[in-house]
Amino acid sequence: MTGEKKGKGGKGATANNLWVPPINNHGAFGRWALAEVAHPWDAANLLRFSLIRNTTKARTSRSVMALKGKEWFYKRCLQEVERHGRFCHLCWDILKKGIGQSDSTRGHVTQAIGVSQEFLGTHSDLVTIIQAADPTRPFDVPGNPRVQEALRAWLEPRNGLFGRQSFGYNYDTFKNIVTRALGGTRRGGGGGDDEFKRVLRLMAEFRS
Repeated sequence: MTGEKKGKGGKGATANNLWVPPINNHGAFGRWALAEVAHPWDAANLLRFSLIRNTTKARTSRSVMALKGKEWFYKRCLQEVERHGRFCHLCWDILKKGIGQSDSTRGHVTQAIGVSQEFLGTHSDLVTIIQAADPTRPFDVPGNPRVQEALRAWLEPRNGLFGRQSFGYNYDTFKNIVTRALGGTRRGGGGGDDEFKRVLRLMAEFRS
């Protein structure tokens, strides 16, 4: 807030471009937006309009990016395999792990599907980074500090069930099966790290 006109546009642009997006991407402080008031007597109407506009925008975004069950993801993978698409090898691996349970990893894949949807839903700015990676390999989260830091910061305050109960998604379960590199608590072996990296690479394509 300032009473000065000089330089106001620059401050507004800085707040809107450099402050608001990181706060919203973090996900732990609610939904923020910028509203600039030029005249005090317009403040009430302007803030009311801004609130309605941003609430409507958020609802629209949530409806477009609604959380989906694992069946939707497996269907997309099957379609990719059937048409021998760019991601057919990655999809086949996930189908074996998720449906075929080749390595007793069905639960790992389920949690990865839920968490990756929610993560990319609040970090759309990272989708292009993930899409630029090799389509035949799991996405290297530790090799991409921006994605890794965003994932760990976003995941840290989250816990418990999310989505429909029938989906079986649970942040605590996910944290227990992945290592600290992905924001989890697992020690020793990679646990569900590999499944998440594969699902994240595919989810960046399927949700775009």
